[in-house]
Amino acid sequence: MATSILQDAIAGPYIAHYNYLRSTSTTLPPTVDTAHKLGLIGERGIRQITRTEREDITCDLLGAAVIESVYLSGQMFLEFELEEANLDMVRALSNPHSIDPTDPQEYQLGIPGTLDAAGVSVTKGAAGWLKLTPVTNTPAGAVTTPVRDYPLVLLASGFDLERVLSVRRRVIPVRLRVYPYYDSGNDEFIWFQTSALP
Repeated sequence: MATSILQDAIAGPYIAHYNYLRSTSTTLPPTVDTAHKLGLIGERGIRQITRTEREDITCDLLGAAVIESVYLSGQMFLEFELEEANLDMVRALSNPHSIDPTDPQEYQLGIPGTLDAAGVSVTKGAAGWLKLTPVTNTPAGAVTTPVRDYPLVLLASGFDLERVLSVRRRVIPVRLRVYPYYDSGNDEFIWFQTSALP
């Protein structure tokens, strides 16, 4: 299987807001007034990593030469560093299965068998909606559609958030997995959507 990795650098700064889709107070899509603020993503911006996978096809006539490849889809991750982080909300990223993950005292086991990305719904899945809004009068806000919405994201497996928080860093690194979702308006599966500033 052949793997290719594309890293897209998105210039900051951005304000990161997060809504847990299972929360009873969730408004979709989240706005800066209804979502929970994670913190400020500084000028170093966001690293959007897309890993695509293909199955290479060879034939006896040409030996090991690859004559075709079949696209097998891929994975997407976001990496960024939070400044002025809301620590309670950042900690809640590691506990998406509780009834109210936005409450730092809610550390429930959750329901075994819950899917991570069971659709954009307040009653399904453990993933949440990430909204990135650029800071005004900065290069990030100068593009036509600078607001970025990732409707299905979850803390990436293997990323030890508690270890990061335990050293009391001023800048907190975060790595999120992005799940694709169905965009009924365009009849396609997509990772994220962009829009203009309100």
